[in-house]
Amino acid sequence: AGANIITRFGMCHPSRVHGLVAINSTASASLGRFMDSLKEKMKVFRTDEKKILNEKNVSKFAEAYKRRTEILPEMNKKIIFDVLLLAGTQSKYVGDTEAIHKQLSPGLCSMIKVEDVSEPLQ
Repeated sequence: AGANIITRFGMCHPSRVHGLVAINSTASASLGRFMDSLKEKMKVFRTDEKKILNEKNVSKFAEAYKRRTEILPEMNKKIIFDVLLLAGTQSKYVGDTEAIHKQLSPGLCSMIKVEDVSEPLQ
């Protein structure tokens, strides 16, 4: 979700961005993959006595995530800054990251694929 959010910010405010690094990025509409894991995490946090996550904020985030639209077709028109895409070859988002790389103008976007991991920073 974070890579998509920062990409949308850059598209809306290109004069405020010099470049961005997106990890396991996706530009498609919500497919529910993230929502399933979020629901599971919320169940775990509800059983604990401590409230670690604010359920009201999480539900607002979930609704915004569901309403998310595809940005891939408009990326090439709105991105005028450098983009570095990082993806693990075992990540379920590697195909989306490759599609973004193909969509953007040559020289504007670079991609690093880290072998045999799903999360490149771990």
